[in-house]
Amino acid sequence: CSSSSLFKKMDPSLYFALPESFDPLTSVLDFEQWIHKFKACATANEWDDNAQLRHLPPLLRGDAWILYDELAPGEKDTMPHLVTNLTKKLNVASQMQSSEELYRRVLDTGTETLLTYQNDIKRLAHRAYPDMSSDQLKPIVLTAFIRGLRGHSPALARKVRNANPTTLQAALEKAQFILSDPFPEGEHEATGEVSVLRSGGAEERQVGSGIYAHDDDGLLVKSSFTSHDVTPAEPTPPTPTTQADPTPAWVPHLVNAIREATRRCDYCGRSGHVEA
Repeated sequence: CSSSSLFKKMDPSLYFALPESFDPLTSVLDFEQWIHKFKACATANEWDDNAQLRHLPPLLRGDAWILYDELAPGEKDTMPHLVTNLTKKLNVASQMQSSEELYRRVLDTGTETLLTYQNDIKRLAHRAYPDMSSDQLKPIVLTAFIRGLRGHSPALARKVRNANPTTLQAALEKAQFILSDPFPEGEHEATGEVSVLRSGGAEERQVGSGIYAHDDDGLLVKSSFTSHDVTPAEPTPPTPTTQADPTPAWVPHLVNAIREATRRCDYCGRSGHVEA
């Protein structure tokens, strides 16, 4: 608000103070807060209810003006009627707009901090669900906060979600911890192939830059030496499978001889010949 008592004395029609115009989409204040500011300016200007009814409508912009214009004469004939009825209509429109914006809201690390982003999520949630208590809003705010972290990167949102934070503060602290990590994403994961190393007959395994060995219990443990201390063993060539020897040539003859010895003549019953 701005004021000038000198101009007021010169011309009673001039304003001591005047609030900024109200547009539901762009105003940093909700309608209830803006009305409080308008009332403060009206008091400074010594406006009665009739004067307030004249000066308030020109300050409305966008949907606020459209909804005011749709009010019936009996719904805006006094300041209490005007404020009550316009607030109801603006709340319905604001709930729909805030609900959509809450779902689309993502973190913009180039223009805001995590704390600023968190506070805006809270504001949108209260506007989208004005009839809910703070406890009822907590899971909605937490879900929207984590979902919007994809504005920085899907990986950030996934890591915070996988941490299973139960409160908004826990989710905020987890996101701050991840963003403050000095190591790039790729440096946390082991790289390179697993190779087998041998030292004094003990088998070692190299995973990336780490050397691991089997202890007495057969567990894989970190070795006290590095890959520079050992030389990779030459790969052992696979042992060729020995093929079975082919059947000796005399075996079929032996089988046939046995068969001939067991054949008997059907007439005389003797072996060695058959009935002609």
